[in-house]
Amino acid sequence: MNRHPYKVSILFLLVLLAPSLCLAWSGKVVDVADGDTITVLRGSQRIKVRLYGIDTPEKSQWHGENAKAFTSTQVMGKIVDVQEIDVDRYGRVVGLVSVGNLVLNRHLVEYGYARVYHQYCRKPVCSEWSKVEMVE
Repeated sequence: MNRHPYKVSILFLLVLLAPSLCLAWSGKVVDVADGDTITVLRGSQRIKVRLYGIDTPEKSQWHGENAKAFTSTQVMGKIVDVQEIDVDRYGRVVGLVSVGNLVLNRHLVEYGYARVYHQYCRKPVCSEWSKVEMVE
């Protein structure tokens, strides 16, 4: 007979949550390459982060500089939380980026600086982002 069943429950819960806890981290934004790619300082390591599920125009495209400027005003020099989802073929972390309660990925879509990248955006939040997406 197990006299401490709560210990088993807590251990089981920790095992389930551990992978997701390891994939979230914080750091200071030290560069904004374009509207959907930033560099975050994690300790002494500079990590390029591609915002999950969205696409902004490149700097050379129509409104590309505007998207970059908007992203810069939201996160440059600030501490952000990065929830890693994947690593892309260029070695960038792909993730959800939050500053306080604001999810940058969604914020860019809501204000018209980004579109939901339906080809790659498969998480439940993608449907919600599509509802706030500005359509021309």
